[in-house]
Amino acid sequence: MKTTLEKVIACAIVVVIVIGLAYIYYIQTSPEISEEYESWTVSIYCEDYLFKNFTVKDLKSNFELMKVTLDVHGEQRTYEGFKLADILYNCGIPYAPWVVVIGADGYTVELQWENVTNAVLSIIYHDPEGGIRYDPPRLVGENIRHSRWVKMVATIKAVWLLKVFSPDRSISFTLSGYHGLSSLMALGTKTITVEYHGETVSFTGVPLTTVISQIEDNFSNIEKIIVRAWDDYQIEIT
Repeated sequence: MKTTLEKVIACAIVVVIVIGLAYIYYIQTSPEISEEYESWTVSIYCEDYLFKNFTVKDLKSNFELMKVTLDVHGEQRTYEGFKLADILYNCGIPYAPWVVVIGADGYTVELQWENVTNAVLSIIYHDPEGGIRYDPPRLVGENIRHSRWVKMVATIKAVWLLKVFSPDRSISFTLSGYHGLSSLMALGTKTITVEYHGETVSFTGVPLTTVISQIEDNFSNIEKIIVRAWDDYQIEIT
């Protein structure tokens, strides 16, 4: 009969063999992460104004990696990546009517916000055979058609919408689309310095009177102005 020591040694050998085989499988199914992959850069814009650049390495350092399983032509496929809404929020963009995602090859998709909330910027693909593949950022999402999944994402743009209209909406002024913010800034900007939460800060923007003048030159005809934000918060200015 084998002694207790012999049994322990035999078990240890089996464990070492299993760990070795598992390591070999991991090496075979987990391709090396290249420097080119880690340095792939995604630029975040609000209209034509650059907010931030994120490399894949930056994304992994700043955001939680999440796994999603999506239906692709009747088959379940699993991806790992980052919530697009979280990335935009990190750039100071909590909401935008549209978000434009552009691939390195120029392929462009415009998403409404309700689709952005479920969108993921994937960097890892799990193939059905059990292996994994590291890809440049790819747009995927439950409510986004597979044909609109942008590969090699290079640029993401938040597109704003500004509407100015009279009470009966008979006169209106709208800025939207790819260059809406640029068009607004082209009306003329002004910088003001104010006390904000105990600190002196400067803001640059377009005077409200300049915006209103696009539909009404005579301000004596205006009794009050209502300014409403995307979340329905509003103020009245008399």
